[in-house]
Amino acid sequence: MDRRFLLFLVLVGLVWGSFLGLRMFFGPEPVEPDQPVAEAPVDPAEVPPAEAPADDPAKPPTDPAATPPAAAPADPSEKPKPPSAAVKRLVLGSLDEAGPYRMLVTFTSQGAAVERVELSKFQDIEDLSGYLGHLQLTDGDKGGAVVGLVGAGTPAALAKCSDATGVGLLAGDCITAVNGAKIDDAEMLVGWLKAESHPGQTIELKIERPGVAKSLAYSASLTRRPLEVVRPESHTYDNDGVTEFLPQDPLSLLATLDTIGGKSLKAGQSEFPGLPSLLTGNWTIDDQGPDFVQFSYTLDEAALKAAGRTGAFKIVKKFTLAKDGDDKLPGYHLKLRMEVHNLATEPQSVAYRLQGPTGLPLEGWWYSTKLHPEWFKAAGARDVAWRVPGRRHELMACPEIVSESKAKIAKKLPPLIELLDGDADQPIDYAGVDTQFFASALIPQETAADKKLLFRRAEALAVQDVEKVPKNRLKTTNVSVQLVSQSVQVAPDKPLKHDYIVFFGPKDKPVLEAYDLADFIEYGWLIFKVTALFLQWVLGQLYWVTTNYGVSIILLTLIVRSCMVPVSLKQAKSAAMMQMLAPEMAKIKEKFPDDAMKQNAAMQELYKKHNFNPFGGCLLVFIQLPIFMGLYRCLSVDIHLRDAALIPGLAWASNLAGPDKLFNWEPYVWAIIGDPAAGWFGPFFNILPLFTVALFLVQQKMFTPPATDEQTRMQQQMMTYMTVFMGVMFYKVPAGLCLYFITSSLWGICERKLLPKPKSPGSDTLVAAVPKSSSPNGSSKPAGSRPAGKKQKRR
Repeated sequence: MDRRFLLFLVLVGLVWGSFLGLRMFFGPEPVEPDQPVAEAPVDPAEVPPAEAPADDPAKPPTDPAATPPAAAPADPSEKPKPPSAAVKRLVLGSLDEAGPYRMLVTFTSQGAAVERVELSKFQDIEDLSGYLGHLQLTDGDKGGAVVGLVGAGTPAALAKCSDATGVGLLAGDCITAVNGAKIDDAEMLVGWLKAESHPGQTIELKIERPGVAKSLAYSASLTRRPLEVVRPESHTYDNDGVTEFLPQDPLSLLATLDTIGGKSLKAGQSEFPGLPSLLTGNWTIDDQGPDFVQFSYTLDEAALKAAGRTGAFKIVKKFTLAKDGDDKLPGYHLKLRMEVHNLATEPQSVAYRLQGPTGLPLEGWWYSTKLHPEWFKAAGARDVAWRVPGRRHELMACPEIVSESKAKIAKKLPPLIELLDGDADQPIDYAGVDTQFFASALIPQETAADKKLLFRRAEALAVQDVEKVPKNRLKTTNVSVQLVSQSVQVAPDKPLKHDYIVFFGPKDKPVLEAYDLADFIEYGWLIFKVTALFLQWVLGQLYWVTTNYGVSIILLTLIVRSCMVPVSLKQAKSAAMMQMLAPEMAKIKEKFPDDAMKQNAAMQELYKKHNFNPFGGCLLVFIQLPIFMGLYRCLSVDIHLRDAALIPGLAWASNLAGPDKLFNWEPYVWAIIGDPAAGWFGPFFNILPLFTVALFLVQQKMFTPPATDEQTRMQQQMMTYMTVFMGVMFYKVPAGLCLYFITSSLWGICERKLLPKPKSPGSDTLVAAVPKSSSPNGSSKPAGSRPAGKKQKRR
């Protein structure tokens, strides 16, 4: 056996042996850090609503503490009605990862809506400022920022007082200084946290507490900002140089009546004219506990009479936050019970509208690619997804929703897109909003054994003004769903009761399978799906050993290339043979310059003589294509690769499911290059794609046979241009995929250098594959074997 081949095998063995040895001695099993015990949720104070922040839709609200007024009606032509009393907010759950809850949920009595859902085990990958908590800050009477709400498990709830007065900030505390810097108002505190703080930082807070004579000093250790599955959202757009601030979008899980006494809302109406608004009105908090809250709104006879209706109703919304393991589910859900009580003496027909989740995360919207389940259709950053019993999972992309909504508005129709076929009432398995790594869905529950809830309509809608969304930001449109229940007769003593599970969580396969939502993960064609699932499993096993997904991808690449060594040898042999036969091929082209048929026949005879398949070198490419596409899909959908760092502790390449983001170059380049929506490359300079393309060019230069004529030279130049062009096209691919290509290219270079150069059969006595009589000089010797000094005669 050739010594170079032996050296190659020894080096491969040393790499694997060294890694496993270092892992054994220096890489012990990771130990979960001790988690602090979270305080119980603090009773909320009554806080007046703050101004709505005006934000770029690509970013979370710039004010993490101030929450704008709750939702407006879905119909943009109707103005929201102000709440009649002070708005109350409260929180359920905790951000303590060691606790029984998977999320921290903020509710508002205005519309009885879900305002914000923060996940305890997932962090924001775009906002890298320090997180103290969403405190619902307002301005103090004498300066400072007054805390309105403190969520369990947040740094604010775990802050320690210097004189052992207690643990955690309280609603009503006024923060007057941070690290010795005076705080004049809520905006100043929010600005300081955004600009000056970072995760892991310990800050000193000066607190004025009602009923306490002296100032209190608290220290709080800031953390990374948790991922918000839903949140309040408003938008700022620049149109023709004019900055426009749009009102806040509706919040999640709003409800109102659709039918009263057999009369339903007309097309384009969001609520019955003259009735108090259930969408923006201030609901009563009837009851609350550690894991539930119940809201109600009563429409008395006087209110209904003023609106030209009869009777009286009480609408109840009860939210229960699940714990991990409740009903054998992972705990990423709320239980919602909708009740309609008939307070009159006669039965009344009633139906309600329930709006779905809004404000799902837009992380990576400018680089991520989400597949549509239908061929030749493109998905957006957040899309409406649903399934009807007996049918497959369906998805409507947000650009399509915007397009259809605009068409309906032009025809003076309500901008609602029907998701159900036919006019009959029918059940629905689920309906919600889908993003790259997270989703939220309404899952109706059976009212009795095998008795499903029926809905008169299920609709997709944009909850922001679609006519204001710029064309290059259509995929960021805030969309949701709306379910309209079947109209039923409600007797005075038998209220209507419908139950839902509302999922807010990651697109993790085991989690989704528990909720029967596995179709939210889309892999594409079956061959790529099978490959992606297999590679996902292999990566999981390697991660169990390495505890680093970057190292796991490198090892996966080495495994794949090790398995393809026989194919690589065949490719190398094919390339060497092609180079060896190049002079004879050139002579054939020279002999039959204008006769393609004779030229092809002579080429085939040459190939047959030397047992050579010119397409044999393409085998490696065809084998690697499913692996490449499978890994690309794996990186695009595997929640575990999101926020997985190549080198822990570095901001660079800290998300292997996205670009490596060496630095932000948007302020220094033209908008056509760095704009997140319209730029070719996006707002970050990525170094890994450049390494990838450079290695491709090196391989091409090292292993491509020299050109034998002008046509071959042009083909090689075209291949070089195509390689650079592909680098431009894949500039925003995940860092993990670049890592695969870099490792694969380095392996290929080492393989070609270390493995023995293959010899073709009879290469030492290579003869031309054309008959003797066809040789230009009448000799049977191959080209290049003429005596020195003799020139070839031309006939």
